[in-house]
Amino acid sequence: MQEKAFEAFTKKQKMAPKSFALPSPRVNHALEGAESSKRGGSPMFQKISPSELQYRKANNLCFKCGDRYGPGHVCSRKGIHMLLVDDEDKRKLEESILTERAVIKYSGASSHKDVEFSIHSMTGELLQGTIKLKGKFNGKPLSIFLDGGSSHSFVKASVFEENPQLVVPRKSFAVNVPNGQLLQCNSWVPRMTWEMQGHTFTHDVYVLALEPYDMVLGVDWMREHSPVTFDFKHLQFSFNQEGQEVKLQGDLRETDIKLRKGKTVQKFLRRKKKETLCRPCVLAVDNPEVTSHTDDSISALLADYTDVFGEPSTLPPIRQLDHKIPLKPDSKPFKLIPYRYPHTQKNEIEKQVQEMLVNGIIQPSHSPFASPVLLVRKKDETWRFCIDYRQLNEITIKDKFPIPIINDLLDELHGSKVFSKIDLRSGYHHIRMHPHDIPKTAFRTHIGLYEFLVMPFGLTNAPATFQALMSSIFSPFLRKFVLVFFDDILVYSPDLTTHLIHLKQVLDTLRYHKLYAKLSKCTFGQPQVEYLGHIVTKDGVVVAPHFLNVM
Repeated sequence: MQEKAFEAFTKKQKMAPKSFALPSPRVNHALEGAESSKRGGSPMFQKISPSELQYRKANNLCFKCGDRYGPGHVCSRKGIHMLLVDDEDKRKLEESILTERAVIKYSGASSHKDVEFSIHSMTGELLQGTIKLKGKFNGKPLSIFLDGGSSHSFVKASVFEENPQLVVPRKSFAVNVPNGQLLQCNSWVPRMTWEMQGHTFTHDVYVLALEPYDMVLGVDWMREHSPVTFDFKHLQFSFNQEGQEVKLQGDLRETDIKLRKGKTVQKFLRRKKKETLCRPCVLAVDNPEVTSHTDDSISALLADYTDVFGEPSTLPPIRQLDHKIPLKPDSKPFKLIPYRYPHTQKNEIEKQVQEMLVNGIIQPSHSPFASPVLLVRKKDETWRFCIDYRQLNEITIKDKFPIPIINDLLDELHGSKVFSKIDLRSGYHHIRMHPHDIPKTAFRTHIGLYEFLVMPFGLTNAPATFQALMSSIFSPFLRKFVLVFFDDILVYSPDLTTHLIHLKQVLDTLRYHKLYAKLSKCTFGQPQVEYLGHIVTKDGVVVAPHFLNVM
């Protein structure tokens, strides 16, 4: 409505004659305040209380004059105001202006100083340049916000539900929040100990009803580790601790989107105090003719395996089938010159390299090998990070592990009526590189040389290694109720009851071997699925229509 009022005011200005004159400015001397009060005049700048502000907002009243607000509203207190102060009062004026900033003040602390709390710590917005960290307290995850606008550090009370003895009562003080509400802080945790990215920290924190973060680290914690360095481009925070450099990586995600079942949305919204944006969507539909309905028994089963459909947080385990790169006799290391790419692609390369460093997929390298990097545009207009390993593949001894023939695999489906398809997440990254062969995977960008700790895409023997791993893991189930073609797993059964048993065995196997699936690309308990370019049903197998159109 403020925008409509501004448009109405602008329209009136355009319609006014050219001789239109601005209202005469009113001058208010700071030193004349006493005389003004003697004359009985109303103060030029009247500051309203938070409760009055809330009342005017709720009743659609003007924040300045208190009259009914609507389109075309002209404030009765309009005018151009000038505040002239003498030099000796300039410092007081600047201090008063500073108090108007968007901070949350905590009055009555034991140090007799105001405790300031940044507004972003309450809203939870991941704005550009804000650093959000992940930590652990007693083995449980902590959502931590690094806040240079907060003078003290705070923690949510629910963090200590299992350890209430750590919370110590203290003299209560009121917390003034910008919306007029009051929060009470009456306890603290002296020398709280928690972990962040492999490092242990101890600090005094105040217990407060935070939302949405579990913990806010303020200036007092940063001062304890001074001098500190902020890298807002890569969202990193670093300092020295006992002679060693500690570098904490902030969350690089622009948004935090969580999936929630439709049945639990209403309960979730009732419990949340903040506004929530929900977008209903279907997780996986392979073909318009395939129903998206999933049986409740399968949904209950999948709920027990949320870790299998999560993001991997560590490197894959060491296996006998770690990828090796055997070279032909008399082969020598090589270093190829990087490709040239536009400035915009340089930013994307830097971003993806930083993400892989944070996830532990790559590490800086001093290898005698170096392959070039290029970006390839995906269907969704994002970039795929590719490495040109053609020179390395030329000198690699080829692995002759047999790759399954698709037609032979589909012959095994006779008599099956219920199907589930599981697609692994970043399939090749589930396999480690053999330590001796890590330097051979080195790639060069405009910012440095890096090497892979996991098997990258593009290596000539990578498909054979991956198929060998999958065939080895699922060997007890192959040709019985499981088909495996690289990272595509098909579970087939004659009926739903048997299918639940088969599906549980497959998910248990994935969990045991620390293999992760991508839920959005999976389909469960369906009478018809698309697998390897074919539509599979109880009546048989046919080529998928979109493949026929291409042919």
